[in-house]
Amino acid sequence: MKHTELKDKVFDRAKEKFDDYEIFINNINTSVVSTYNEQLNKYTISESGGISFRGIKGNMEGYAYSENISEESIDYLIEMAYQSMIAVGEKENIYIYNPKEKEEANILSKKSNLSSDKKIEKILSMYDIAKSESDEIHQVDGQGVEIFEEKYIANSHKLEKYEENTYAYVYAYVILKRNDEMKSGIEFAFKDNFMDCDFEYIAKSAVNKAKREFGARAVDSGKYDIVLINEEVSSLISSLSPAFSAKNVQKKMSPLEGKLGESIASDKLTIRDLRSLPETKITESFDDEGIETKDFEIIKNGKLLSYVHNMETAEKDNIETTANASRSYKSVSSPSIRNMVIDEGSLDFEGLLKKLNNGLLITSLQGLHSGLDPVSGVFSLPCNGFLVEEGKIKRAVNQIIISSNIEEFMKSIDEVGNDRRITLDGSYVASLLIKNISISGI
Repeated sequence: MKHTELKDKVFDRAKEKFDDYEIFINNINTSVVSTYNEQLNKYTISESGGISFRGIKGNMEGYAYSENISEESIDYLIEMAYQSMIAVGEKENIYIYNPKEKEEANILSKKSNLSSDKKIEKILSMYDIAKSESDEIHQVDGQGVEIFEEKYIANSHKLEKYEENTYAYVYAYVILKRNDEMKSGIEFAFKDNFMDCDFEYIAKSAVNKAKREFGARAVDSGKYDIVLINEEVSSLISSLSPAFSAKNVQKKMSPLEGKLGESIASDKLTIRDLRSLPETKITESFDDEGIETKDFEIIKNGKLLSYVHNMETAEKDNIETTANASRSYKSVSSPSIRNMVIDEGSLDFEGLLKKLNNGLLITSLQGLHSGLDPVSGVFSLPCNGFLVEEGKIKRAVNQIIISSNIEEFMKSIDEVGNDRRITLDGSYVASLLIKNISISGI
């Protein structure tokens, strides 16, 4: 059954118990090819998602959801939402988007038709490529993931919108063995289509990254200038991104509370939230409340210009929503960053190392879930990387800890690179040169 037909049937039944109503459908199809050395480990195709229903009557609302996106779930959704509404009782504020004019869904499928044999062949090829790059290969894990995601929202105010996106990522995890020492390297690519990935580069880069890890040892504790590589910039800032949520600010659970309009970072740093992810066809033209999205600056030249809002947080701050409502079919709306993009600087990666001169290149952060507090913004994270002397990488470094907080980290940015890339969390960021950061040798 098409989403529009299901919506009509739900709304016809909902009229009996509610004044206003809304359905939200989120569905994800995922194919995964996983290999171990020259063998296929698994090939799976899965589908996840569901439908949620929200019913409103006066100052009361109720929610219900089901993983069964069909007519069979209609009675259950309406009855459970009604019981939820009665149990919760009246609420002070209820938010449902009422567009100025009817907005209709355009449902077209862009699903990939790439054969499973071709996917398996490409992932398996990375083992042979890695073997040709080194005779120290101990293990090569390859994985390719292709995702088709669709989102549909409709309500009794004549809102009806549909959007779908297809994207893929591929990575290789390589372990080299030299005598009794083992070292690993990872490389990845994030693209619109599976076949756009450069499988040869991914395999060779993973091997070369592993090679560089041999002979690693710690450095003395102290203050160091560092270059944080782009994918780890994404990991760190994404982990700190709840600080930009207006909901967390209003609940006094953000270190950025009360800092709107203030300089919280180096004037080299500009962070944007974009409706389309650069270098891809991935677009979120409306948020999960159905409101049209827009590009906007969160931080511009170091100044905090905006938190990210949904309808509820925007009304509390008496401003327009930034259209950053996010939810699954199982949850209610909460604001979050959509596509985080850092404006690039003028220096390439080699230029960053040259300007760094003497310091550390940090290429891996661990413990982001346990060693980082998004409420305070404080973090202390084990990391690995390389010692840099006179702008050149000298040797590998491990068993060290980087410590800072969100404002100290952002204010210490001295240069932003021009080596932006899309990371696995969907950010588009460059490497950063950061001054005077605390490093502890373990």
